[in-house]
Amino acid sequence: MKISSIGIIGGFKLASANLGYEMAMYFSQAGIKSELIIKDSHLDEWQRLHSGLDPYKDSFLRIVKDNGKSSILRTFSEAKIAREFDLIFSIGLGGIWFLPFIRKPIVSYATGADLAELSGGKGYSGIQVKLARIIFKKAKLVFHSIETGHIEMIKKLGIKNSIPWRQFIDTNFWKGDIKEKGTVLNIFHPTSHIWIPKFKGQRLKSNDVAFKGFRKYLDEGGKGKLFFRNRGQNIKETKKLIKDLQLEQFVQELPDSQNREEQKEIMEKIDIVIDQFGVGNFGLIALEAMSMGKPVIVYFPLESAKQSYPKPEKIPPILNALSPNDVSKHLINMSDTKKLYEQSKISQDWINEYHTPEILSRWYLKKINSI
Repeated sequence: MKISSIGIIGGFKLASANLGYEMAMYFSQAGIKSELIIKDSHLDEWQRLHSGLDPYKDSFLRIVKDNGKSSILRTFSEAKIAREFDLIFSIGLGGIWFLPFIRKPIVSYATGADLAELSGGKGYSGIQVKLARIIFKKAKLVFHSIETGHIEMIKKLGIKNSIPWRQFIDTNFWKGDIKEKGTVLNIFHPTSHIWIPKFKGQRLKSNDVAFKGFRKYLDEGGKGKLFFRNRGQNIKETKKLIKDLQLEQFVQELPDSQNREEQKEIMEKIDIVIDQFGVGNFGLIALEAMSMGKPVIVYFPLESAKQSYPKPEKIPPILNALSPNDVSKHLINMSDTKKLYEQSKISQDWINEYHTPEILSRWYLKKINSI
């Protein structure tokens, strides 16, 4: 079967970082007609990321109108549209239970909690879990993170075809000029604050490692300021931690925002990004930062890096850290202006080699066609 069209479907939440829309755009540019199937009730979220554009004139969107329909009738409308395409690419699993029943090949992109928590019955139960497992089992191919929770569920569900995913980066937008900086570091920790579990098996960001590492950096003579987002289930606990560590005068809280223009404006003013330490992988913001030439501190085990970027490819040039002591050492090292410049250049060059839209759309289509 030759694939000439791809329908991309999934809940259009800001947390999925516009992924479905970008895939539709980049796959189309690579020669495969692709559209993101989206409910009109989610258009306000789309417009928050694409202000000033008319979604009804966008060639990469197929809009499902609510028109007062029940959720069941609306779902049938989605399913009918999905059947027009040769292949369905699912982004996450929220509310798309019909996928295994439309008799079209499915490629499933596991965004995180859908495979590690939802399918694993961690924090979820009943029909949601059963349907999630069916979708992953029925998928012809599953793109996944190399984090432990994903690997465990791939084995448990007996998924035959699975490939570690790579995230699209709009390198034209996120491109930045690398300049030599001073020894006082401006540090950005944009990750949602999820470091105290609500339920057993919840995926954690381990934000406390970032703040404890920053405290140690200051204690060892480092100079700088840490900026963080006001978001996540444990933001109150984080603010208490900041007081306990006596960091009030060295940190600055920023409002929660997914506006990428505002995000870029912030990152243009910072020197280094501290990402997450719990799941053993980096988030989209880490890749955007590297595209701008900002070094990233994150926990990404060497073995995981080798699985995601096997030889002869180069593994990500991140600053690997698991403990506060690791974070402090990297910050002290990056206080050297020459080392900071070198790491910035290496980071940006690597993104341009593996994560430009042109390169990555061809990579995805090659992997899909191989199955």
